[in-house]
Amino acid sequence: MLSLKKRRFLVVQCSLLTLFFLFSALLVACSSGPNTSATTNSPAPTLALQMGNTDVSPTPTPFPYSCGAWATQTTPPYGTDRIGINAKFTKLVNGNPQGIDGATATATVLWPNGTTDTQSVQTTFDGLAVFTVQAGNHSDAINKITLVTVHFDKPGVASCDVDKSRAAFFTLVAVTPTVSPTATGTPQSTATPNNNNNNNNNNNNN
Repeated sequence: MLSLKKRRFLVVQCSLLTLFFLFSALLVACSSGPNTSATTNSPAPTLALQMGNTDVSPTPTPFPYSCGAWATQTTPPYGTDRIGINAKFTKLVNGNPQGIDGATATATVLWPNGTTDTQSVQTTFDGLAVFTVQAGNHSDAINKITLVTVHFDKPGVASCDVDKSRAAFFTLVAVTPTVSPTATGTPQSTATPNNNNNNNNNNNNN
């Protein structure tokens, strides 16, 4: 039969073991709480850089050939015999525009009454084409827009068109003559008395 001292020692040991297991269970429960689980399972933020994507271009690719046309005077007065039309044909060389010489440039004047005039010239060394439009006998074009389209062509080079959507244009304007003011009324002259006549009168009286 155990003595009183040994029984007390066993009770103390059992109590300590029970407290140890309870403390361990409490730690496990706290470590598996909802906040800790949510923090542990949430993904860490990352930064991804995509390099070498050839499908996306920040700027549009320019066309290898381009052309344009413009009138030297967009509102010439009616009665002007000649109206200048300039056009230019260029290509890209190392990213810079360069004129195409020796190309055939054909301009078509689209008058408002439906008639057309056509003329062809050769471009200069810088790709410039200069046309002269005869407008002296087109009174029906007064205060109306006249379009000029241009077609460029050269063997071995892609052709280029300045169509109606971006054609050169001008409008003949009627000029009202200015009337100069004229003087009215009858001019009046002031006579100067003659001293000799006055002297003769005085002598006669004497």
